[in-house]
Amino acid sequence: MATTIGNKKQAGDKKGRNAKPSGGDSGLLARAGKVAAAKARQQGPAQKERVDYIGRARKYFQGVVAELKRVHWPGVREVTVYTIVVLISVAILAILIWIFDSALGYIFHFLTRT
Repeated sequence: MATTIGNKKQAGDKKGRNAKPSGGDSGLLARAGKVAAAKARQQGPAQKERVDYIGRARKYFQGVVAELKRVHWPGVREVTVYTIVVLISVAILAILIWIFDSALGYIFHFLTRT
């Protein structure tokens, strides 16, 4: 059981969860852990389990199909509008780059003439 000082509990809750083990128990648990580790070392390396690559690939692609079913696919009208917006944006940027390139070309040509 938990002991309380004022309103605070010290060693765990009412059901004994999170309670600290008594002095005798902790030594036994530590020794049991050491014994289990020693046995594992004696047995040697664990054998690798066979990996089912076909099953993993099948599960992966089933997940991909499930995700693609949840995707919101745009309609023909949306694709058309988005394509027009992209083409207009590319045209505007191309014109801006052409203007700056022509201006810098003119400036450098003028400066190297003399």
